[in-house]
Amino acid sequence: MKGHELQMAYERAGPYIAQRVRELIKLHGWTLQSRSQWYLFELIHESDANRSSSSSISFQSSIRSHKRNTPHFRLPLLVADFLRPSRFESWEGILADKRLVKCKRPNAWSHDLYINSPEPLVDIFYLLQVLIPGMIQIKRIDWIEGVGDQHITRVLPRESWIQKNAEDLEHILGDSARVRNIMECASETTSVEITWDRSEYRDCYKL
Repeated sequence: MKGHELQMAYERAGPYIAQRVRELIKLHGWTLQSRSQWYLFELIHESDANRSSSSSISFQSSIRSHKRNTPHFRLPLLVADFLRPSRFESWEGILADKRLVKCKRPNAWSHDLYINSPEPLVDIFYLLQVLIPGMIQIKRIDWIEGVGDQHITRVLPRESWIQKNAEDLEHILGDSARVRNIMECASETTSVEITWDRSEYRDCYKL
């Protein structure tokens, strides 16, 4: 989806996102900031500011972001704002903040990356993966002795999440065929690449 069609899907996702925002406020310690004409919402979280993960979310831009002292989370009113080059630094600073989203896998040998954060955040991030495939990627780098760096990337949610949210996704995407297509692609969107670069070492047991 592109342009007007994508914006319409994003707007249909509004109630789904709003429910998750309410849950973040009520159950997970987030506070709603004053309303803005540019954002659907803006949240701030005072705790948990210094935790990190050896896996990461990657927002696809080439600009290095600066760290905020306190985790913020917000989404734009217009989905095109995600893709505007002048806004890449801002969105990368939010969506790729390791304090906001933690990523894991079932065990040290699995390629099955997933987001291990409060469920409302998980739902919002996975929804964005579905709406704009490739924009948000879950990545991990492991050093394998005698082989090199193993890069694992996931660009769509797990099939189990898509199945659980199929009814909402059908409404948001506007077509059950699109949901089936996303389901089929989800099983094929974990890529594994081996490179030799010891400088990017990550301890594969620190999940």
